[in-house]
Amino acid sequence: MDFLLFAQASLPVLSQDDTALLVVAALLCFWLWMLVRRREEETQFKRPTPLSLNELGRMVFQAARSQDQRTWRALFLNGAEAANKMGERADGWLEEHSMIRLAELLDAIGQCIPPKAIYLGCEQQADGRCALKLRKHEGEEFLVAVGRAEKVGAAWRLVAVG
Repeated sequence: MDFLLFAQASLPVLSQDDTALLVVAALLCFWLWMLVRRREEETQFKRPTPLSLNELGRMVFQAARSQDQRTWRALFLNGAEAANKMGERADGWLEEHSMIRLAELLDAIGQCIPPKAIYLGCEQQADGRCALKLRKHEGEEFLVAVGRAEKVGAAWRLVAVG
């Protein structure tokens, strides 16, 4: 019991001015922490909107070179667009174009593009498919079939690959 009285007696008591100064110092530290603190904000993915066939081709070329599966998937119809365009067939189409299947297709297109190839444009073929027009480092031009693309609203989207 004597120990508790001794402990209470030895604690210093802060005056009102000292308490106010302590609160101001704590607020100043908090303000400085908020000022200096760096938040790592995750950049939100913005779905690409190619407004021309050439823009779509360039985005396919870049996605294939960098193996960017997120951009590659975004170049295809999404669920709502597929439902509007295909009706009841949309569910089957979406199953055929799963992320695993699209990753395989992206890899196949990427393997057709040699190192140092230059993108020249995207051409629509007689059968309705699109092909990337590329130039090898040696100067020879060639085509890489991508698939069928259609205009959906203002943007061009891939509808079929191959």
